[in-house]
Amino acid sequence: MTVATKDWWNKCELRTYEDYLKYFMTARTKDKGKPLRSWARIFLVGDTLEFRFADFKFGELTPDNIFTFVATPHAVRSNAAVTFASSLYKAIPIMWQRVGTARYRVCHTSQVPTLSSYNEYYNTQQTSMEWAYMRTSAPEYFAGIQFNMLTGECINRQADLTSNINTDTRKVWLNSLRKFKYGIKARLRIGAFDAIIETVKQLPKNQQQVPEWSDPRWIDLLYQSIRDNNHPMDLMQGFSLHAVYDRWYYHRGNIKPADILAVVDSICTTHSIDLRKRFGVFDEEPKT
Repeated sequence: MTVATKDWWNKCELRTYEDYLKYFMTARTKDKGKPLRSWARIFLVGDTLEFRFADFKFGELTPDNIFTFVATPHAVRSNAAVTFASSLYKAIPIMWQRVGTARYRVCHTSQVPTLSSYNEYYNTQQTSMEWAYMRTSAPEYFAGIQFNMLTGECINRQADLTSNINTDTRKVWLNSLRKFKYGIKARLRIGAFDAIIETVKQLPKNQQQVPEWSDPRWIDLLYQSIRDNNHPMDLMQGFSLHAVYDRWYYHRGNIKPADILAVVDSICTTHSIDLRKRFGVFDEEPKT
C-alpha cells in the first residue's frame, strides 16, 4: 500500500521572519521589493516586512514572528480575495476561506485539521483537509488579526459576529431597512431619480466613479439614513452613480427603476455586516 502526498496545503517553504528576510535580501533592487510567487511582493520598511498585492498592502511580519493582516475585509474583497482563496497558502502559510460577502475565515496551515480515508481502488491511504472546519470554525477574519508564525496560533481571535445576535435590535434593523427601501420605491414611482440620473451622466470623467461604500463617510451616511428613514440627496446621487457607472455597459445608459432597486439591494446586502454592527445587532453599541 502507498500513502498519498500529505498536507498539500502546508508546504509553503517560507515560514518565519528569518525565512522571509533572507529571501527578501536576494532582491536585485530592494526599493522595488522582492516578488513572492507571481502576484505578491515583499518590502522591508525599517525592520518590518510588508506584503503587498500590487499597490495593495495586506500584511506585515515583524521580527517577533507575528504576522498581522492589516486590510479591511472589504478592501480584500475589492483587491485580492479570489487570489487569496486559491493561492495565499503558497506564499504565506495561511489558509483562506470565503464564508459570505466580505466575510472570511483564516487559519495557519499547520493548524488545519485533517481527515484520513482509504481508497480501495488505488490501495492508498489519503489525507485531506477538513474543509468543514475552515467554513465554520476557523478564526473569522478582521483587520488586525494576528498569527504567531512559529506556533501557528491565532493570538487575538475574536468571537464570531453572528454567534451573539441581539434579537430585539435585529427586528429594529429589519424594520428600518424595510421602511427605507419602501421610501426608495416611492421616490422611483414619482420619477424623483430621473433628474439625478441625468445629472450624474453629465459629470466630468474624473467624477464618474462608483462610490466606495465601505468608506466610513458612505457607510455612516447609509446607516443614518436607514436608521432615520431619511433619503438625503447625497445618498440618492450615490445610488445613481453606482447604477450608471457600474452598469453602464449592460444597460447602455438607460437606467430604469429596477436598476436603482437592484443597486440598493446589492449595497445593503454587501455591507450588511457593517450596517448591522452600527445598529447593535451583534450586541455592540450602535454608532451615533
